[in-house]
Amino acid sequence: MTTTIDAPGLAKVAPAAEWDLLRELINERARVKRRLNKALPKLAGIKALKEVLQPYLQPGDYEHILERIEREVQRWD
Repeated sequence: MTTTIDAPGLAKVAPAAEWDLLRELINERARVKRRLNKALPKLAGIKALKEVLQPYLQPGDYEHILERIEREVQRWD
C-alpha cells in the first residue's frame, strides 16, 4: 500500500542555488567568528602594551611592536 501526500506546500524543496547561498552565508559567518577570535587577543595585547609595557620599553621598540600589531589587525579586517 502506497501513501501519497496531496497537501499543498508539503515537501517543497528549495532550488540548489538557494541552498548554495545559505551554505555560503554560514561559511562566511564561521570565517568572521574565527577572525574575531584571533583579533580579540591581539586587541588585549595592544591594551597591555599601552598600559603596562610602554614604560619599560625603549621608544623605538614600543612603536615597532605597536606598528606590527596594528598591521596584523588591519590585515584581518
